[in-house]
Order: sequence, then structure tokens, then C-alpha cells
Amino acid sequence: MPVTGTLPYQWYDTPNIHLCTLADFEALIAETGLTIEKRVLLEDTGRPAGRHARLAPNLLAVGAAYLLTS
Repeated sequence: MPVTGTLPYQWYDTPNIHLCTLADFEALIAETGLTIEKRVLLEDTGRPAGRHARLAPNLLAVGAAYLLTS
């Protein structure tokens, strides 16, 4: 994991944050029986990422916000 302004610690020294890929998180959502109603990919500014991020979301988006239903 790279050290950046958004993730300023080494991977082994992160306080209270556990990273996963979007695919891992979405698999967990499916396992729990929840449904993804909407996903918004985010830039490092917290704003929605551009359309290009949909091509490789784990590479081009810093995070994501989900709307889930049960």
C-alpha cells in the first residue's frame, strides 16, 4: 500500500482502518443479503469521481459510498 495524503501510514501501522477492495466489500454485502441500490466512487477530495473511474474503480477511485437496502 502506498503512503499518501489520504493514507498517511504504512499498511502495518494504520490506526483503526482496514482496507479492502470494492469487490471484496461487495461480496460481503451479497453474503449478508443486502442489496446495493447505489454506489458513488469518490476522488481524494471526497467528491464523486469522473466516469473514467468506472473502468478501474480500485485503481482510479480513492473510496466509495454505498446506499444499501435489506
